[in-house]
Amino acid sequence: MEKGKKKQELKIGYLPILDHLTLGIAAKKGKFKKVDLKPILVKNWNMIYDAMKKGSLDGSFVLAQMGIKLRSEGVPIKIVLLGHREGQVVVLRKGLNSISELKGKRMGVPHKYSTHNLFLHQLLKENGLAHERDVEVVYITPSTIVGKLESGEIDGYISAEPFGTIAELKGIGKVITLSKDIAEHHIDCVLAMREDVIKKKSEAVQELVQEMVKAGIFAHQNPVETKSITDEFVGPFPEPLKERVSLDDVDFRLLSAIHLNARANNYELAEAINSTPAVVKYHLEKLRNGNIIQGFTLDLNASKLGFQQIKAFLQIQSIELEKLNRLISFLSGQSEVFRVTKLIGFSELEVDLMVEKIKEFDDLMKRLRSKFPAAVRNYQFMPIYSEQQKPFYFG
Repeated sequence: MEKGKKKQELKIGYLPILDHLTLGIAAKKGKFKKVDLKPILVKNWNMIYDAMKKGSLDGSFVLAQMGIKLRSEGVPIKIVLLGHREGQVVVLRKGLNSISELKGKRMGVPHKYSTHNLFLHQLLKENGLAHERDVEVVYITPSTIVGKLESGEIDGYISAEPFGTIAELKGIGKVITLSKDIAEHHIDCVLAMREDVIKKKSEAVQELVQEMVKAGIFAHQNPVETKSITDEFVGPFPEPLKERVSLDDVDFRLLSAIHLNARANNYELAEAINSTPAVVKYHLEKLRNGNIIQGFTLDLNASKLGFQQIKAFLQIQSIELEKLNRLISFLSGQSEVFRVTKLIGFSELEVDLMVEKIKEFDDLMKRLRSKFPAAVRNYQFMPIYSEQQKPFYFG
């Protein structure tokens, strides 16, 4: 690249799944000389499909079958890189042991045009069942698929990891087979670029492909650093995937007692669990050192201070990860806000705040939309008037 020549921007879409991690590694570790890489976090496959069709992305990870469908509809895209091979899991809810038991049940897959759906067709046929006729097929965003299984909305699914592992660790389902055992070395996600971008920015696209290949090698050679990048790019794995601390009956009874009264001293806790202060001290240290107890919080009566507590749910547009982090930092820095939580589901952010008047919340949203135009697609909020707390018994 000629000295002083500006890097060429490439906006690349991805979902928060492990299949797309090479993009995050490339963004973090790539030595780009020609590319100004802008990874764009997208909520679901339908939004990626629409974005590629409209041309609002330069390229994106797409399901291979989705890419074929887009091309058949005249969308000028080309596959420039295979994203990965294999890696899917077939999960059934607790109580089901085989595909043959699925008649009259519901199975989830991420998209109609996907390897997952093709495998479901194959598995059902092999077990004498018909796709749609005998088994209802539900198309579900990957990040919400475990919740759908847990709530009973579906009876199983085919999806990428870590959603099989999560189901098993939660005790709500089990992996009955891996996609590699259905079709060895099969492809799934691919990197597709718009043809006009390839023509106008050919050197930049070539460099992107090269750095993403290097990213895949990096992931294999540097698992610890890759885990750190995963937490930042895809999001931290849910709690079930983190190292679990073994707890005994005393630990669970102690947690229940603390939940009822976190101000209780060791003597009061010992009486509550029918033990001794020395035993309580030992188990409290164990729970703190194991990061089970992360701290003690304040249960504030906001109305006594003349404040109204509000809980808001923000739906965020597909934006660059760096911009999303800046948006979260902006919210966290506002005097009205005391907590910002990243979610997976119908909204991306949950914001807890205290105001004297609802107008202060309206003013906050105006400031947010002024600083980050078009970032918030929609939002809902509700005043919190009272909260009922009941005893929660662990174990």
